[in-house]
Amino acid sequence: MTLLMFPTSATEAQAPTVPSLDAEAFVAGTLTDYTADGAPGATWFARHPVRTARLVRELHRLPVLEARPGRSSGGRVLRAVLRRPLGPSRALGHRSVLELPTTIGGYLEGRARHTLRRKIRQAEQLGLGWRVVRDLGERRRLLVAAAVRDRATGGTGDLGELNEHDLWLAAYNRFGTPVLLAVLAVDGPWAVLHHCRTLGDGPEHGLARYLIMKPVVEQLLDRGAQFLVDPVPPATLGNGARNFRRMLGFAPRRVRVR
Repeated sequence: MTLLMFPTSATEAQAPTVPSLDAEAFVAGTLTDYTADGAPGATWFARHPVRTARLVRELHRLPVLEARPGRSSGGRVLRAVLRRPLGPSRALGHRSVLELPTTIGGYLEGRARHTLRRKIRQAEQLGLGWRVVRDLGERRRLLVAAAVRDRATGGTGDLGELNEHDLWLAAYNRFGTPVLLAVLAVDGPWAVLHHCRTLGDGPEHGLARYLIMKPVVEQLLDRGAQFLVDPVPPATLGNGARNFRRMLGFAPRRVRVR
């Protein structure tokens, strides 16, 4: 993949090496078992020394990406995410990254995206749609709805920091009611899925999680982004959430911050 050139204040990234599918599979399997055992922390790895030793070896076979976060709002978010603790053990020193293709077709094609394509069709058949949100009034209304949802799910509802970022996308049902808000922090070739939450529960909200990925990738490609990082470390996710991200194309990668 050819890297785009950005000013020195923007994030810089290194083209990935060819991934080892065996390494990815072993890392994924180990995390699945770790989570199934209740994610007990570093003691789990102490109880499985042989597997932990192989995990470290397989992690070192993963592609290494380099990021140089800039001083923009997107760069600050990127740096904070990449500096965030990775979980209970240094053996889990990796992130979940979606390496963007050059076209939206390149993202959606292939057997690996069959479920995603099917879910997008279901969402569209249900009358769901999406749009980039530029109107400040609409952003304020979405922010209120997102704050209500955040408090209802145990958060503080303090989401004002999202106003520092200019890439907002929302999914709407057939009546025009918003069902999902996504806000991305972009810094040169890197982007962070900074906020991506449904605004309620139900079939249309679940399908909106699939629908929104197509415009997310399209908008990032338009901005020259190459990597989308999940802000949540893989080891801290439940197995269902981790499998969902893998289905969307996120894969384990080591990321070095310069």
